[in-house]
Amino acid sequence: MNTLNDLTFAPACRDRIKISPLFDVIFYLLATFVILMISLHRLTAIGVPVSRAEASGIDTTVYLRASASGAIYWKEGGTGVPRPVHEAELAVRLADYKHRVSQPRVLVRGDDKATYGSAVHLFDEARRAGVRDVSLETLVSHTGG
Repeated sequence: MNTLNDLTFAPACRDRIKISPLFDVIFYLLATFVILMISLHRLTAIGVPVSRAEASGIDTTVYLRASASGAIYWKEGGTGVPRPVHEAELAVRLADYKHRVSQPRVLVRGDDKATYGSAVHLFDEARRAGVRDVSLETLVSHTGG
């Protein structure tokens, strides 16, 4: 039987930190990072189709704006000037616009005091005129601006 006195102890050695598993983790993270960067590069390299109006640089979008007073403002193109339009002529102008432009697009917004219902009314009028690409903008603007 062995007793405590019979046991021989090895000389005291300092603990060592094994760094080879650390290299494995570092190379795994590096490989993951490289694969992720390659896949992101492929996503950004996909071409986005551009419409003819955007390719030519001509903005034919109609911007309709509803005001708190009930006035309606019509602006054609991004650089156009908003002009007041009467409720009675809105449907006629929208129908003319739909037939005049190959890809009609209407963006509807209200001024800072307008009710949501007046903007939705303009949205409905554009849909009734046959314009399929109608959107509600979330930009707040001043009356007529």
